[in-house]
Amino acid sequence: MGLFSRGDRLKEHKQEKERVIRPYKPPRPLSWLGCGLIIVVGLAMLLYAGSLFLMRFGGTEVDAATNTRLDENGAVVEVPVTGITATMRYTYRDADGKLHAGTGSLSGNTEPFEDTIPVVYFAPVPGWSMLAFRTEDILTPFGGLLLGVIMLYVGFSRLREIRSKKEEAPPEEPAE
Repeated sequence: MGLFSRGDRLKEHKQEKERVIRPYKPPRPLSWLGCGLIIVVGLAMLLYAGSLFLMRFGGTEVDAATNTRLDENGAVVEVPVTGITATMRYTYRDADGKLHAGTGSLSGNTEPFEDTIPVVYFAPVPGWSMLAFRTEDILTPFGGLLLGVIMLYVGFSRLREIRSKKEEAPPEEPAE
C-alpha cells in the first residue's frame, strides 16, 4: 500500500442513492428590508460627504483651546488629560465672540498641537464644528459621495425589481 493509495475499500462501497446534478440556483436577491438598509446607509454616506464639502468650502477656521470644555455657567474649564487619548475636547469663539465647545477624534491627525488646534465651524450654525485636518482631504468626501450614489442606485433599482415582480405574480387562490 503506497502513501496515496486508497486501497480496496472504495471498490466495495456501494452508493445507495443515485447522484442528481442540480441546476445552478443564483443567490437570493435583496429583500425590501435589505434594500431599505442599503438606502439608509447610502443616505448617511451622502450626508457625511456633504458635511465635509460644506465645512471645506463654507466653513470658517479658528484656533480652539485644547483640552477645555464649557461648564454649566458657560465658563471655560480645563479638562485634565490622564493618559493617551484619541478624543479631544476643545472650545472656540465664533465671529460674534460667543463661546462654543466641541469634541473631535484625533485618529488620522499628523499635525502637532500645543495649547490650540485649528477648528472649522459653519457660520450659520456656529455650534457645528470639526477639527480642521478633517476637511483637508478631498478624496474622503468624493469617495463618500460616490459610494452613497452607488448604494442609492442599487437600493432603489432592486426595490423597483421587487415591485415589478410582485405586480406580475398571479394572485394566489385561497385554501379551502
